[in-house]
Amino acid sequence: MFQKVRLGKNLIPFEQRNIIPIVGENVHKMGASTGLTVGTFSSPCIDFQCPTDRRIFRNCVLVKWDEGFNYAFHGDSGSLYCVRRGDTFVPIGIHRISDSDEGFSSGCKFSDAFEIFNIDDTLFLNPPYWRA
Repeated sequence: MFQKVRLGKNLIPFEQRNIIPIVGENVHKMGASTGLTVGTFSSPCIDFQCPTDRRIFRNCVLVKWDEGFNYAFHGDSGSLYCVRRGDTFVPIGIHRISDSDEGFSSGCKFSDAFEIFNIDDTLFLNPPYWRA
């Protein structure tokens, strides 16, 4: 059973917008293993095959690692990819897998994942609400 969540003063109501990042734009991620990292948005729509179970994931976002550091590592799965819009960070994807040899990370589109939770009057608590 779902319950409406009354938001506290440090939380904001979440409204899903179809945010389309720009190729070359910074993508921020807060991962359990790597902490806060920043990569570069490379593609809004790629397909990739999981190297362990060979499943194909379609319509994913692609983030290129900045030279010299890991954007994501084991334990970061499920972390949100966010782009900055004004003084807020807006989720665009959910981390799924990385290819350290090529320096790319892939995640499912946040808008696709959000559609699964298409339940009337459901409120989501935002990830940490960062202000500049």
